[in-house]
Amino acid sequence: MKQILIILIMSFLISACTANPNKVVAVKVGDEYFAADKSAAVALSDKNSKEEVVCRKVTKTGSRMSNRVCSTKKEIEANRAEDKRRVSENIQLNQTQRNAAGRGG
Repeated sequence: MKQILIILIMSFLISACTANPNKVVAVKVGDEYFAADKSAAVALSDKNSKEEVVCRKVTKTGSRMSNRVCSTKKEIEANRAEDKRRVSENIQLNQTQRNAAGRGG
């Protein structure tokens, strides 16, 4: 049992050492480091990529803490479109519920 455990641990350590050394995990802008999301990491690691990467500070609603994140413009636009769709969906749902409550009472 002990030998199996040692073999598993050794294989895990070896596989961790063979990870891609060129993988982008952060971008330095001035004196600050920004985390690269998956699309930005792919765009930055591919030297032939024409994707534009944008780094910015993002603060979640209800928090004072901001995260530094890099994303491609395409990813940012897709996230904005998804956010708008969700807001519209929630507005329509609320209006439907109000109308249903008004008729039933």
